[in-house]
Amino acid sequence: MPGVFVSYRRSDASGYARLVYNELARRFGRRQVFMDIDTLRPGVEYGEEINTHVGRCDVLVALIGPRWLSATNADGGRRLDDPADWVRSEVSAALARDIRVIPVLFDDAPILKEADLPEGMKALAGREVLELTSRHSSEDLHRLADAIADELRTKRGGSLPIRTWAAARDRWGLGRLAAAGTLAAVGLVAIAVGLTRLGNDTGEVRQFASSVDTILATSRRSRGRVNTVFSKLLAGRRASASDRAVIADVVDNRGDLKAAATGLIAPTDEARPIRQRLIAAFDLSLRQDVQIQSCTTISGRQQIVSCAQRAASMNDAATNAKNEFVASFNRMRAKTGLEPVAATF
Repeated sequence: MPGVFVSYRRSDASGYARLVYNELARRFGRRQVFMDIDTLRPGVEYGEEINTHVGRCDVLVALIGPRWLSATNADGGRRLDDPADWVRSEVSAALARDIRVIPVLFDDAPILKEADLPEGMKALAGREVLELTSRHSSEDLHRLADAIADELRTKRGGSLPIRTWAAARDRWGLGRLAAAGTLAAVGLVAIAVGLTRLGNDTGEVRQFASSVDTILATSRRSRGRVNTVFSKLLAGRRASASDRAVIADVVDNRGDLKAAATGLIAPTDEARPIRQRLIAAFDLSLRQDVQIQSCTTISGRQQIVSCAQRAASMNDAATNAKNEFVASFNRMRAKTGLEPVAATF
């Protein structure tokens, strides 16, 4: 039975839920983490399955965005005030069991107050919160995973299921590579905004820009790791096990970043082609990374160099795509008073 339950409201936090789920699944294994769209078995009764997992989990992560408190149903009533609301049911059940409930705030969601919460949920206001921020999202995710790991060890008497590759990663000296790399998966932070229809005012354009900034910041971290290994391959040096792990992780992350860009819903006519240019830039970067990954499996010096040079020949197309995106993105940023961004990502 999964030890971690991820509770979220789809209209408020779908993208962040994916980000958190992917990070925790990497850290503990997918069988240890429950999120409805990934863990529910086809054909099961939804309510019964949710209740079963909430009733047996060791930790519940409550993802809380700016619309978590105010979300309304078809009748205009606040969803949290409805005893049948799934988020209310999940969190209330976990609090009643007195298990670890971790409120995770994002997009400047306000700190919860008891007065804003219905009966059965008021204790949530007293729980220590963790914030996901675009500037420090990898560190924030790692802190969340560490807190959960400590709780699971306590619950299970020191026994904690960790994926085999993660243990190997630590032996190779990659440290927190997985935590930072997984961010590519919410670079998926950006999807949270994308899944909610945005309007056309300046505030929503700024939010769109902030989501893109999160994706770019994550990509820059990946780019640095790629360049270190790529320089080694261009010199004809054989890739080590840790090099292969780095590139494999970056390829996965780059694909997730492309998915994050695709998931964004642009709030204006000007933003839509910007999103498409971002997707194209990640697509070309991903192709180059896949080529680099193929070079890490080759042993002969000359073959390694030839393979790496083919990857290098793909750089101009990727760079041009990035430059086109950044030029249009910075024009939009200037209109809303935001500083320009660099084309390195």
